[in-house]
This record gives sequence, C-alpha cells and structure tokens, in this order.
Amino acid sequence: MCFSYDDAFRGRSDWGKLAAEVPTLIAATGCKFERFQNSSHGIVQKSGYVCTVQGDSLVLNTTQLLAKDVRIGFVSSPRTNAVAEFACLAGCSCVSRNISAFAKANTLLKEVTFHTSTVAKADRRQQHCIVKLSMKSQGEWFKFVSMTVFSRLFESV
Repeated sequence: MCFSYDDAFRGRSDWGKLAAEVPTLIAATGCKFERFQNSSHGIVQKSGYVCTVQGDSLVLNTTQLLAKDVRIGFVSSPRTNAVAEFACLAGCSCVSRNISAFAKANTLLKEVTFHTSTVAKADRRQQHCIVKLSMKSQGEWFKFVSMTVFSRLFESV
C-alpha cells in the first residue's frame, strides 16, 4: 500500500474498502504542506511536506500488521544539504538511518527503503508500525513526497 501527495487522497485514508490499509500521516510538527500543480512549461513539481528546522518531524502509520519494507520518497537536489532521520517508534523495530536530500544532479525524486520487523503484541490490532521522519539539519529543506509499504517475498532465515 502506498500514498503520494500527488494523488487525490493526499495521504488520507479515503480509498473506500482499502481505507484501513492505506498509510496515514499521524502528525506533522513544524513541517508545512506544499501543493504544486504541473506548470505550463512542462516543469514537474511534487506536492509534499517540507521540513526546514532541526526537530521538524512527520509521524506516519504504515497501517500494516506484519513485517514489511517501508520506502520513503523525497526530493533530492543540489540546492539542499538537508538530512532527515528515519526511525521506528511503535509496533515495529528498525535500524534508524539518516537520509541526505543532496544530489549532484538537478532536482530528482529519490526513494530509500527501510526493513522493519513487527514487535509481537498480545492484541494484534495494535501491531501497526509507526515510523518517524525527523529533520536533523537546520536552515535547509527536506521534502517528503511519498511512502510505500510492501511485503518481502522471502524472509532471511
């Protein structure tokens, strides 16, 4: 399941029957939503949350019950040196990692995949994986544009 801020549902769970499975944004602290339309000169700009201050954060619910991979989509550009940290907060575990938005080429969309493991709980309804993206740098911009959650076909033994 995934969402992108270019889609009509803008990260909200309004896909009818699939609503329980769509990843959702729980909180945006300091990050501001920017909605862009494609320009008439063919320049594509991505809608999403822009974080610019150290400590700004986004908390997301993957809404998935089993071990999954989480792919974060963001804008990468030579115009920013922003670094954000991806971490698991509840219902799952993962290795926290920093993500750099810097790229040598012109503005690109990048994705980084994180492996998560479900934390066993007696009540399976509370096993959703809650993740957080936190701004680590100051005065730069990091733009979050999508999240994809998918099953791994083969588990390592």
